[in-house]
Amino acid sequence: MLHLLKHQGPQRVLTHLSWLAAGSPSPTLQENLASLQKREAHMQYPIYQAAGLPIGSGSVESANKVVVEARLKGAGMRWERQNVNPILVLRNVVCNRRWHETWTTAVAHRRALRTSRRQADSQQRLTSAFWTLVFWGVHRYRMSHPPAHPCTSTTAAVREQQPARRPGSGYSWRKPFLRRPPSSPARPEEVCAKNETHPTPDLARRDNAKQEN
Repeated sequence: MLHLLKHQGPQRVLTHLSWLAAGSPSPTLQENLASLQKREAHMQYPIYQAAGLPIGSGSVESANKVVVEARLKGAGMRWERQNVNPILVLRNVVCNRRWHETWTTAVAHRRALRTSRRQADSQQRLTSAFWTLVFWGVHRYRMSHPPAHPCTSTTAAVREQQPARRPGSGYSWRKPFLRRPPSSPARPEEVCAKNETHPTPDLARRDNAKQEN
C-alpha cells in the first residue's frame, strides 16, 4: 500500500479503501477514508519526487531545531508572543533563499496598506467636515429665520380684523389725569357757624366801622 502511494499516487489507494469500506461499513474505516480523501492533493508523492522535493517528515522535524530553536532560543533571548510569528517569517525567508522576492512583495503590500489607510482617513475627514457644514448651516438658518409662535400670530390676526375704536362725542381730551373726590354739600347751620368763627372780610369791615362811629 505504501509502495503504491509513493510511486503511483493516492488514486489506487483510495479506490481500494473505498471498496473495503463498501464491503464492511466500519466507523473507523469511514473516518480514515474521509480524512485521506480530503488530503488527496497533498499526497502526490510522484510529482514531488520528480520536482526534487523531499517527501519524508525528517527534514520538517529537524527544521524545528535548525530553523526555529536556533533563532529564538539563543542565550538570554526573551520574546513576546506577538513578535514570534513575524521573526519566524523572516527566518524562513532567509533559510529558503527568497529574501529579495519576499521583500519586494512585503514592500508592495505595505505601500498598498498605507494607501488604503490614507484613503480611509481622508474619507472620514471629508464626512466629518460635511456633517459639520450641515450642522452650522442649519443653525445659521434657524438663527436668521426664527419660528413664529402660533399664539402671537393668531392674536395679531385678530387685532388686524377688529376695527379701531373711536372715542364718543362726550369724551373730553382735557380731563385731568387725577380727579378730586366730589365734596358733599354743606348744611346751612354749618355755613353760619363757619361764618361766625371765620368772618369774611366784608363783615369785618362793617364791624370796624360801627365801632368807630
